[in-house]
Amino acid sequence: MFKWVGPIGPDDWVLLGRGGFAISLTRLEQTTSYKVGAYKGDAIAEHLLAKGVEPITVLRDQQNARKLMVGQIDLWATGDPAFRQRRVVSGINKDVPDEVVQKLQTELEQMRSEGLVDDILSRYL
Repeated sequence: MFKWVGPIGPDDWVLLGRGGFAISLTRLEQTTSYKVGAYKGDAIAEHLLAKGVEPITVLRDQQNARKLMVGQIDLWATGDPAFRQRRVVSGINKDVPDEVVQKLQTELEQMRSEGLVDDILSRYL
């Protein structure tokens, strides 16, 4: 479907629960007995499915915050909102020649080695 260039930055995933909701998990597979909310089509939702967890998906991730607060879901699988860290890659159309994708990857790695990627991320994250 896509070719990928990256990573551009970090990406941390978390499971959030309501305050006062006592839960202790050590493995993702333990979430199968809970209602887990996720953003439809997101890499997090796809990862949950691959691990046998059936998330309740929504079209806007912000809807999961409301659903969590009113008890419609027990856990919210999302990017870490506290640290705003994400490991992001850029999707490139599969018809773009491999040489162009490799050139983009090489340039990104050069920018990273020169500190430019960190400079840009520190301005926006």
